[in-house]
Amino acid sequence: MKKNLLLFILTCFAMASTAWGQVEELSEKDTIAVQRILEIREIWADNPIQVKNDFPNARIRNFAKAFAGNYLQYRPNVAMMDYLKQPGEYDWSERNYYVEDDPRNGFIKCDIIGQFDYKTELCYWRRPNGHLLVGVLLQTTNEGERSTAVLMFYDFDSETQLMTPDKKVYQTVTNLVAKHQGNAYFHLPQEGKDIIVTTAYWSETDDDFVYDDFLFKWKDNSFVESKIVE
Repeated sequence: MKKNLLLFILTCFAMASTAWGQVEELSEKDTIAVQRILEIREIWADNPIQVKNDFPNARIRNFAKAFAGNYLQYRPNVAMMDYLKQPGEYDWSERNYYVEDDPRNGFIKCDIIGQFDYKTELCYWRRPNGHLLVGVLLQTTNEGERSTAVLMFYDFDSETQLMTPDKKVYQTVTNLVAKHQGNAYFHLPQEGKDIIVTTAYWSETDDDFVYDDFLFKWKDNSFVESKIVE
């Protein structure tokens, strides 16, 4: 975990070293979840997505349904589609997933919680040309020791109702991540326009994980790295 890792694929092996120097084997379902993220990473940029206006007063749900419906091989997307059949109050213990649904602020997340957490998050930013930039995060995490993530971006044109992959913004953020070592964890903004990023790497000197928190700030129609101001 001491090398700069490109394209958001962060520690993608079948075995992982824990904080105590032990070796942990991924379960079959955890391995499959990682594989599904890698598969989606390879194909998303060549596949625009048509968006239906099924939720006139909740645009973020339309984006979530359009994206998740196209990539049902990843379990949180299946859970997202299940929730979107009838959004609102639900018993998370019965459905075995957790949803944060905030149409007013343009944010939605579906999280499957276990030894490994799996999540899909979406939000959007307004662009100077009147379009929207839709951010989509797929991520699996395990208590700071392992993360596999892909953070994708789409340009949405309300006239065509099409989400077109924005490879330029994707590459900008990819390059920012590559400057840091270790695992990276992302949180799309439920409010505001800043993506929270935490990196973690194992330090032999400290005999522990070292964490660094920073932001990707929305500026000039793209993102720049910034420190978190307390």
